[in-house]
Amino acid sequence: MHIFPAVLASTAIVIAVACAGMQPASAAQPAEKPRAAPLDLTTTAEYISGRWEYRFTVTAPGSKNEGYRGELFFDGKPVEEPSDDGDFYRTPWGDVSWRGDPVTPAGEHGWMPREKGATGGRAIVEPWRASGAPIVMMMVLVPGPNAPKQPRIQVDRWIETELSKLGAKEFKVQREWFPLTDQAFVLHETKIYGTLTARQAQPRDDASLAVLLDGSDSSRIELPRRAGATLLVRHTMRSNLESLDLYLALKVEHAAPAWPRPLEVGPESNGKVVTVRGAHEVVLALPGDLASGKAWIVESIGGDSPHGGAAKVAGAPQFVAGPPTKTSARPGTFETLLRVAELGTCDVVLAYRDPRQEDAPPEQTFRVTLKVVELAPRQPGRWPDVAK
Repeated sequence: MHIFPAVLASTAIVIAVACAGMQPASAAQPAEKPRAAPLDLTTTAEYISGRWEYRFTVTAPGSKNEGYRGELFFDGKPVEEPSDDGDFYRTPWGDVSWRGDPVTPAGEHGWMPREKGATGGRAIVEPWRASGAPIVMMMVLVPGPNAPKQPRIQVDRWIETELSKLGAKEFKVQREWFPLTDQAFVLHETKIYGTLTARQAQPRDDASLAVLLDGSDSSRIELPRRAGATLLVRHTMRSNLESLDLYLALKVEHAAPAWPRPLEVGPESNGKVVTVRGAHEVVLALPGDLASGKAWIVESIGGDSPHGGAAKVAGAPQFVAGPPTKTSARPGTFETLLRVAELGTCDVVLAYRDPRQEDAPPEQTFRVTLKVVELAPRQPGRWPDVAK
């Protein structure tokens, strides 16, 4: 089985169209935030593009203590600081990385543009918990006395009760609560048992939220679309000689009943203009075979909006498995998710190719123009009480 670098395993591809920057607004005129091009790192300024905002401050200019501080916001909220320096978000102004917050006034502080060609650090998923979208949290547990030794982590009583029902009297927490996103996250990857990934599917109905498991095999878990709903499932990974049980605890932290359903666009829209009205997301769902090594890759994206495109791209192609076959083929759907950012058009070209063979001609191409004529309403408050 092939797993592409950005983990194609079980999801929808999220395409976030870069909305180029805006004209900086001087500190003397904070209310005026005209549109602009690249960031100007010589003067204090604020930049806004779609749901992103970047504030850049020069302190003690011209002195030996001249310093620079970058602040990054999403939907009006500061993004959470990553655990490691060098981690970065993909923003409308390019990659912006965390430089830490040193006590010395001189030099760089906070969020700063990442140098081209820089290595190290990891790309952080768009600030999911600040977006207002539905949130499903997951905890991963392993059973038995042979579970990895570590300090016992307190778990909710309902988890202990459900584990007991499944016969797991002893267990350890392998990963504490974390939010799933619409990008596949690797839960397990070894030569013995293979790969297991998890992601949250785009909400497509009012009654339920879905979690997709994929990797060496695939399954779908449904939870009631109700804040506080919980579920514990056992997922067994098998090798030729033995098996490994993982217990996945799930809880709905934010049901977001008003969150709009995505607009789904399929192969019938190839070469056409599709009108987008009131959607946060557009899913380009195209058939493919994961076992072939090919995937639908974004060849180009742009448009006539002020920032170059009315949607923005984030993430990599993800795969949603279809019915299993008796052959080595793994048919299913590659989903490319575009987040709507502003009014205007977005021209997208996808190519069905092996991402390891960039010079080879694509087997197929798909072209569509998205015409955004109405933006989705912002979610009130965008869920302000987010626990870190």
